[in-house]
Amino acid sequence: MRSTRTTSTTTTLRRVAVASATRTRFAKQRNIHWFAFDRPRAMTVERQLCHRAKKKDEIPLEERNIKKVRAVEATREHGKQLFGEGKYEHAAAVFDRGLLIINGSYSMTDEQQAKLDDLELILESNLAACKLKLERNVEAIRHCKAVLSRDKTNAKAMYRWAEALITMGEYEDARDKVRESIKAHPNNAGFRQQLARVKTLIAQQRDKERQSLLEMQRKMAANKQ
Repeated sequence: MRSTRTTSTTTTLRRVAVASATRTRFAKQRNIHWFAFDRPRAMTVERQLCHRAKKKDEIPLEERNIKKVRAVEATREHGKQLFGEGKYEHAAAVFDRGLLIINGSYSMTDEQQAKLDDLELILESNLAACKLKLERNVEAIRHCKAVLSRDKTNAKAMYRWAEALITMGEYEDARDKVRESIKAHPNNAGFRQQLARVKTLIAQQRDKERQSLLEMQRKMAANKQ
């Protein structure tokens, strides 16, 4: 009797093992996730995910918003540190993350919203600085425009816009932009220095053009002889 029971148990275990191997092979062949066969485990994972979502929903909105403001402030500080270390690409990614957090915020108090508005301008301006360092001048100008759409006389955005134009070789446009900046900030020494630099670049550019024209005329005269 005992031998019969042992044989029966062994046979059952063998059948379970074969069935399990067959299910696994079948799933792999058809790229089916283990959830389809391992229902108890799937239900456990599902319960864990639901628990996490429920736990998140249980956090009061006011507390969540406080954490969001702190998170944005942290991105500003972290990005500033990375920028100081010359890690401009990484810094830009951190500043971008701060803007994403701001865009996902809602139901803020007036004080929190004012804080986020200020941080948004700072992050956009910092992104312009990063893009300048990375020589992505068109992107830098886009971030400057974003700042100036909210703060029409923001000195840093105006300065960086002109710098982007200078880097692109658009000296006359840069000169016009700096003149606008001086009108808005007549006592800003940085803008006056920037204007002097642009005027020098324009003079150099015109001198090169004159030299090129004279060289062309000399060649044409030589060919006629």
